[in-house]
Amino acid sequence: MLRLPGGCPPPMPPELRIVEAHNAATIQAFEAVLVDGMPLKWLQPFRPGTVFDVRVLGGSLHLFVGFVDHRPVSVSLACVDSHVVGVYAVATIPETCGRGYGAPLT
Repeated sequence: MLRLPGGCPPPMPPELRIVEAHNAATIQAFEAVLVDGMPLKWLQPFRPGTVFDVRVLGGSLHLFVGFVDHRPVSVSLACVDSHVVGVYAVATIPETCGRGYGAPLT
């Protein structure tokens, strides 16, 4: 799917706070939601550090985590280069699916 620049962003649920992973704790939050939200059965039960670690920070890979009441509920991953942004790994934990959290992360 290709989305051209511009247009209106999807509505942001007021309770959702989106942050870019910037340390081991936010990477771990990303991993937990990804493993349980996709779900990635071969990586369950979730163990921190099995998908990513701090070495991914500062490069072309950007990990985003959506929090509700300090709990990670949804994630997305962006690969950025000079011409395009690829969006991958959009996942939401099962108990919060259908609340509109994945769209703003995408």
